[in-house]
Amino acid sequence: MGGEGHMLAMIARMKANRALLKSQKSKFKSNRSLYSSSLDEKLEFKKVSEEELTIIKQKNIQKIRREELKRFLKFIGVILLIAIISLLLFR
Repeated sequence: MGGEGHMLAMIARMKANRALLKSQKSKFKSNRSLYSSSLDEKLEFKKVSEEELTIIKQKNIQKIRREELKRFLKFIGVILLIAIISLLLFR
């Protein structure tokens, strides 16, 4: 029968992949403990008054707006550059 070699190769590949999966599971379990925190640990946040909290929020909003404006201006600059180059090339 034809294809027996292909079947044997497939079976060998499946066995090898299964062995790899088993070895990777043990690595994953050991790394998992590095990134997990115990449930007993509580996060402690600084106590901040309402006024300070509003100031912090306003600063964050201003920072986000500045970053969005920079991103928008870069986008417009790239579009203008592409438009100028295309006008110069296709005249």
